[in-house]
Amino acid sequence: MSEKTYSLVNVVTNALLFQLAWISLVLNFYGGLLGLLFVLLMLFHRLMVTNTLKCEMILILVVFLLGVFSDAAMFSLGVYQPVDDRAFYLVPIWLVGLWFGFSMTMYGSLNWLIEKPIYFTIVTTIAGPLSYLIGSELSAIKIASEQYPVMFIQWFLISILMVVMYQYLQKKVD
Repeated sequence: MSEKTYSLVNVVTNALLFQLAWISLVLNFYGGLLGLLFVLLMLFHRLMVTNTLKCEMILILVVFLLGVFSDAAMFSLGVYQPVDDRAFYLVPIWLVGLWFGFSMTMYGSLNWLIEKPIYFTIVTTIAGPLSYLIGSELSAIKIASEQYPVMFIQWFLISILMVVMYQYLQKKVD
């Protein structure tokens, strides 16, 4: 593990806040506001515990933009489809919130995993699409079964880019 160490409390707090954000945003509790509150709590928590603020904020921004733009492409290509007429532009706001929350797990609860690039890529290539499939089962998004391979490719590519950016930033810190 790198110089920065995270206490178990910080890792669990980050993971718990992300899971609460995920379920609140996917199920649209209080119009998504509850989920956005959890995402803001994640940001506050990260700001309080980080010792590599600049690197962490850069990685958060990169992962967030990668996710939002890749999902915008998936919606544009018809891989993902909205389930209702809730207003959204390229990507539903709840999914934007999820990407922001997920981006804050790179130096938080997923820090131990991203430092093992092969494992990180395998886990996120599987877990990312599974998260979308669960969201589909909960009626947050529509995904045709023939599009599943496209989701796995999306997550594989995003995973590699996340690892490359993380490693680049780690060299700047070390």
